Amino acid sequence: MEGEPIPKKPPAALEWIGILVIIVGFFLAVGSIRFTGWFVPTNLDRVYFICGVSLLVGSVPIVWHHILREKHLNAIEPHNRKKKWKLWQVTLVQMAVMLVILILSEFYNSLTN
Repeated sequence: MEGEPIPKKPPAALEWIGILVIIVGFFLAVGSIRFTGWFVPTNLDRVYFICGVSLLVGSVPIVWHHILREKHLNAIEPHNRKKKWKLWQVTLVQMAVMLVILILSEFYNSLTN
């Protein structure tokens, strides 16, 4: 590994750009909800689309920052026998949490309807 150049430390601005894209997308989605006279939302498909796209576009710089940071840390620090979470492990944990939330919300909806 002597011939390979050391990667630069990634700027934190990448992560903040992703977070801001997600937040702005959320506010755009909430602002685009239209209601009928009885406060029934009418265009939820558009809102879901805006939220999904903002999550997808906002997660790209966040994931890219984590990949660059792992490259930088692996080049700088020697392996010190600490178990670190890999990006795919964090992603699986997040997906499991989201699945549990979805199951609980469906269960709650079935009880209230």
